[in-house]
Amino acid sequence: MNIFKKIGNKILYYWFHNIYFIFIRFLLIKITSKRVVIFNRNHPFYTDFFYSGLSQDYVWLYINNQDINHFLVKIILKNAVLLHLDASHFDNKFFGFEKPIVVECEAMSNDEIVEDSRVGAIIYLSNYAQQISEPNNKSFQLYPTFSIAGNYIKPKKDSEAIVLLTSGYGTFRKGYDISYAIYDKLKNDGLNVKLIIAGADGHDFETYPEITREEYKKFEFEKLISKLKSDPNIQFRPFTRNEMIKDIYPKVDVLLHFCRGETFGFSILEAIAFQIPVVSLKFKAIPEMVKHGENGILIDAFNWDGNSVVDERVYNTFEWRDKCIEEGFLASKRIINDYNNFQNKINNMDYNHFSHTYKLMEIEKIYKKVLLEK
Repeated sequence: MNIFKKIGNKILYYWFHNIYFIFIRFLLIKITSKRVVIFNRNHPFYTDFFYSGLSQDYVWLYINNQDINHFLVKIILKNAVLLHLDASHFDNKFFGFEKPIVVECEAMSNDEIVEDSRVGAIIYLSNYAQQISEPNNKSFQLYPTFSIAGNYIKPKKDSEAIVLLTSGYGTFRKGYDISYAIYDKLKNDGLNVKLIIAGADGHDFETYPEITREEYKKFEFEKLISKLKSDPNIQFRPFTRNEMIKDIYPKVDVLLHFCRGETFGFSILEAIAFQIPVVSLKFKAIPEMVKHGENGILIDAFNWDGNSVVDERVYNTFEWRDKCIEEGFLASKRIINDYNNFQNKINNMDYNHFSHTYKLMEIEKIYKKVLLEK
């Protein structure tokens, strides 16, 4: 009986927090006469903005795609003024409510989104994503935003360990092997360094088929994971976002972001919010966040022209990895040796285009345009 009671409590908890609680909030919004906009991606860089409470005219409500057919959700959708949908969570079920649609794209948009007359605007999260999607009169570009209070400028003292961070899921995709090799080379060079890998090992071969299981084995990631877990100067485990913000980012000195595949790079934005210098790649949207020689150093391992679609298959080679390790090691040393100068440059940079207030101002213009054209 206790098992059935636990199951029942979980079901009630699920329904209350995912539908009934949202409906109560919706009723409160209607009393304030604010206009409701529905969004469907529950990611911190979306929810932080949507729940910031900055807008005088709009309130955003999160609706899971799976809950669209619930009768209370249908009431909310019928009373919403606009749907703000994510391209990776695009669902035709939303179309039945005949609402203007704004789509947000982390990467390239597909023809279905571009050609659908119900889509009034497409917001690309980077200039790169907009450029490769062939911009049209529906296209707009707005960056994800962050809002983390506090001044984290911290000039390094010679006696302190340098703390390196790599963040994200996937041993191969997020370049754990490259980060470890850079850490190891810095340690062998006589530097006092520690490494934090905030993530979990493995690879999703279905979602990211660019590498085969046979190729994956060649990189000997099992041996790497054993080294990561046995080194007392390495922390290797998943962290909650709250842990990252409160405990990890404030003590990190350099972010190592050697992604073999990336759409935007949210961990770079979070590092920037904490004024952490970044060592990463000239790759897709990353140069739009990391200014070479100012808030970080970029390695051109892809030999990318900055415009065309990147051929990500090149990261399957040991030659590519070796180049990242060697140049990443030199870049990390450069930042460590000139740390205070990098911190001063970071402190003087303008990040207004990544702010909540800037995005709100621009997004309200887009909404106004879409609603007028309805």
